[in-house]
Amino acid sequence: MTRWFSDIAAVLIVALVVGWVGVQYGRQSRASAGEAPRTFAPGASVSTQLLQVGTLSTVASGFGQVTVVPGSARSYSVPIEVLVEAVLVAPGENVRAGQPLVRVAPSPGANLALRQARADVVLTKSAYELAQNRLEMQLGSKSDVSQAKGAWIQAQAVLESLDASGVTSSMELASSEAGIVTALTWSAGAIVAPGASLLEVTPLDHLQASIWIEPEDARQFSVGAPVRLTPIDGREAVTTTGEVTMISSRVDPSTLLVQVGATLGGGRLLLGQYLRGELELDQQEGLLVPRSALVVRGDALVVYAIEAGVAHEHVVQLLGERGDMALIEGDGVIAGGVVVTSGVAGLSEGTTVNVNL
Repeated sequence: MTRWFSDIAAVLIVALVVGWVGVQYGRQSRASAGEAPRTFAPGASVSTQLLQVGTLSTVASGFGQVTVVPGSARSYSVPIEVLVEAVLVAPGENVRAGQPLVRVAPSPGANLALRQARADVVLTKSAYELAQNRLEMQLGSKSDVSQAKGAWIQAQAVLESLDASGVTSSMELASSEAGIVTALTWSAGAIVAPGASLLEVTPLDHLQASIWIEPEDARQFSVGAPVRLTPIDGREAVTTTGEVTMISSRVDPSTLLVQVGATLGGGRLLLGQYLRGELELDQQEGLLVPRSALVVRGDALVVYAIEAGVAHEHVVQLLGERGDMALIEGDGVIAGGVVVTSGVAGLSEGTTVNVNL
């Protein structure tokens, strides 16, 4: 067994020696044939851009909904208690002028009051005529006649008031103008008190955007300022430009934000639709760079300028940003200079670079 193991070890040693000699021979053959050794290009690979002077607006943004302009809804009601027989529209429905909205009839209590009023007119009239006859026969006094006449006049007034409501039988209430049904509280079979609103219709041009923004932003613009409105519906949306009509002087206690009202700018927006609003504040001037050119180094924000193929680190101040662009200023960065816009993360002061055009 020992001799067999020694023979195997000898074979393995011979094989390793032959392999090493082969590798060395291969290297010498490639060198003699003039094959160049493998090398790597020095320096980091980056993309650059020229610095340009420009302006950037500070933008205050917030979110909200399409709502009704306060006080613009038309409420429909009747002065007597009614029974809702049928609701002829739905919440959010567009209605035309003259379109029936709801059908109502006097409630059982209102019918009873109407019959009672009619009976009171008949009875008080008879009492007045009787008082006149008794006065003629010298069986009564002028005071009796006056009291009877007053009761008759009062009963007539009550009946006229009930008749003036127009709801003496089943009837339909129609829209006085084109608009959208913005409130509908009652359903068929409901008994509605006198004067209570049955529903509300708002003219289509009386919708607004209600946007909620930070209190410090609300102090930086005024009524009439333009506001960009973008629907949030998960699809590519068209941005419209409205105009600020109202800035609340109250911070909402639940959101700690301030409400801003704005026109819809002619956009085809729906009541209740969610929006993003952007208001331009002040404009600043500086050097415009893509945000990709900025990198954080410790507590500083830096850009890398390229000079003679070498990256130099410059600390800058961020004046503002919007979208993919940033506005900066700093020592050593000037208009016309070349800054790195991609490949920034791997750079440091003095790094040699290869510029990708």
